Amino acid sequence: TRVPSDLEQADTEGEHQWCEPSDFNFNKEADEHCILKYMSNIHNIKSIQPMSSTLNFARTIKFKVTFRHSTKERPLKAVLKVPQKKFIFEPYSELLGFTVDRILKINRVPPTAWVELPLSWIQAAVNNMDPLYIQWFEAFVVTFEQTQPLIRTNEQGEKFMGVSIQLWMYGLHSLEETSMMPPPHWEDYFKTKQTI
Repeated sequence: TRVPSDLEQADTEGEHQWCEPSDFNFNKEADEHCILKYMSNIHNIKSIQPMSSTLNFARTIKFKVTFRHSTKERPLKAVLKVPQKKFIFEPYSELLGFTVDRILKINRVPPTAWVELPLSWIQAAVNNMDPLYIQWFEAFVVTFEQTQPLIRTNEQGEKFMGVSIQLWMYGLHSLEETSMMPPPHWEDYFKTKQTI
């Protein structure tokens, strides 16, 4: 769903070039440009789309953001997470994980921004889904008691919600597909042994 961002307030300085979705060599300079000057500007968002269309395959409500400077040759996307029932701290944990990663100089977590996004933009994306998904979003995000304090209303009556937006990286593989794969039956290490 296209969002009504203001093209005149979008990036014209080339800041989007610092958000490289295939470069895993994260550094402070790239973070400053990508996060503070590009991803944090909501007017760089072109569209928002729910990531799962059925409750059966989704654990949480999340969205894929496509940025204005995304092209077929160089897709520029991100994962948007909202606070919700059962996962009220999910967007905060994304930002915290990124922050701790940078403090410890591990530099493995993709650039993550904290953004106040118009709730109407997210609702417009949700409204293209089936009625069950719309009800899920309304009950778990919009009207859920614990998310109410996280929704801010401006002087014009427009509602905003704090969300995390994490750059979508290409070329990632699951742990099982890498040399870091855990040994067979690794879950057994966490089972408590009973003594008689």
